[in-house]
Amino acid sequence: MTYGQWDYAWAIDNTSPGAIGEAFDCAASPDGGAVVTGWHLGVIGFGSFLAVEPAGMYGFVARFDQSGAFLWAHSISTSYYNNLQYPISCAIDPAGNTFIAGRFMATLSLDGVALLVNPDSMGTLLPYVLRFSSLGSLDWAQAVGWGPGPAYLQDMTVDAQGNVLVVGCRGDYHGALMKLDGSNGSPLLQVFATDPVSILHTVGTDTLGGIYFQGESGGPFTFGGISCPVGPGTSPEFLGKVDQNGDAQWFFVPSAASAGTVGAPLVQEHRFAVTQDGHCYALCRHSVVIGGDTIGEEPGNYGLYAVDAAGNVLWGRDLVATGLVRYSCIAAAPDGQLLAVASYWGNGNDLVEGPVFCDPLVGSTFLVARYDQLGALTGLVQGPSNVGPPVPQMRFNGFSVAALPTGEPLVCGSFMAPQPEFGPSMLTGGGDNEPFLASMGPGPLVLGTAPEKDRTALSLAPVPANALVRVRSSNGCNGGVEVFDVTARPIARTWLVNGTVELDSSTWPSGAYVARHPESGVAVRFVVSH
Repeated sequence: MTYGQWDYAWAIDNTSPGAIGEAFDCAASPDGGAVVTGWHLGVIGFGSFLAVEPAGMYGFVARFDQSGAFLWAHSISTSYYNNLQYPISCAIDPAGNTFIAGRFMATLSLDGVALLVNPDSMGTLLPYVLRFSSLGSLDWAQAVGWGPGPAYLQDMTVDAQGNVLVVGCRGDYHGALMKLDGSNGSPLLQVFATDPVSILHTVGTDTLGGIYFQGESGGPFTFGGISCPVGPGTSPEFLGKVDQNGDAQWFFVPSAASAGTVGAPLVQEHRFAVTQDGHCYALCRHSVVIGGDTIGEEPGNYGLYAVDAAGNVLWGRDLVATGLVRYSCIAAAPDGQLLAVASYWGNGNDLVEGPVFCDPLVGSTFLVARYDQLGALTGLVQGPSNVGPPVPQMRFNGFSVAALPTGEPLVCGSFMAPQPEFGPSMLTGGGDNEPFLASMGPGPLVLGTAPEKDRTALSLAPVPANALVRVRSSNGCNGGVEVFDVTARPIARTWLVNGTVELDSSTWPSGAYVARHPESGVAVRFVVSH
């Protein structure tokens, strides 16, 4: 098996040293630009924008054009410090307007100017939605009330008409869905579950205005006039669809292969995506039965399954072979293919999907995978490596993925590394998490069988070695070369130039070693003897 890689078109991070934060969500505009949102602690900067906030966590939203050039940004803050108040979801409508959704207590402010006041002086969480024009000016701000007590917003999207859809649950754990008029933020529709405990985690739409959602429940409930039969013998996870009037069309509840628990309402995992024609993709964290097969069965494993626009099962498959992997987001491309992003940790031999192995020098990175409409893995790219000094605690987290109009992925998250390299973009990291946004396109991403001669192989001479060791790549491929001892401790790191490099092994203890080409994952074992 061999795989290609996307060409990173561009990547950006915080331009102000010392700040920390995470990029939680990203979205693509019709012209190929992007918006990203998340939280920051301390000074954060993008382009000419610089936010200086008092102590505490604050939100940000930043917009970029198709080349990664900075357009505009805003800082979002509240008068009541709580780390649950940052924005968690973003979207761009067909006209290029940007929408941000999150939760707030007390007073919500934009760039220090008060926008919304929460009537509950005790600090109850309320959802909010903001709309910005394509030039970055605020069009409207709307608090979303779902009755007395707190309300937990989980996800937001916009439909083809520019209306806003938000989902989550009320404070009494009744699942909730609301549609807002995209032009002014006024409520158009709201639907609540009649029985607790249910949570709607993610929402999507098709081109005809159908509204689809994924959620979890501790038992059966009624939503939009139809009962969802979650109960003994089923998974707590469900998919559903309502029409433009909020009337339920169907529910799909997989059979359970093992017991699962309902997730917390404050966890954001966008594990659901809808194609333009209403096909639904869903990630499952629990062992479920799809078409007679159990998926997501092994500890730490995830499953992926699909249903059509009528709720009929199409297929299901496992995603992870070995390794500690956390799939955090999936997105549907315009052509119906699926993009998935995952963060993973593991040892040097952990196979996480297809031919990708965890890099022991990184310790943690992310991968983006592409699947066709039948669930076949068609493309895969590993996250960036670090070109600066090796850092044992290097960490890359991919939190969200979105599809550009051309189908290539846009991914955001956080990293902790001195010099991560995203193709032509070299980011500058600090000592803790920093947000990033990266565009992976355009470029081929093909997965399939290939003749062995087409793969990058490494050869070393002389063997056994006792002084200089010459490393060659079989096809003249350049890239890094890493050497580890038998305990996976890094010994050396250098670069192939014109497919070759010399290593000095004269000071290495006698014993067995492994040389690895990180771009292809190919490794070769050799011996040093003095």
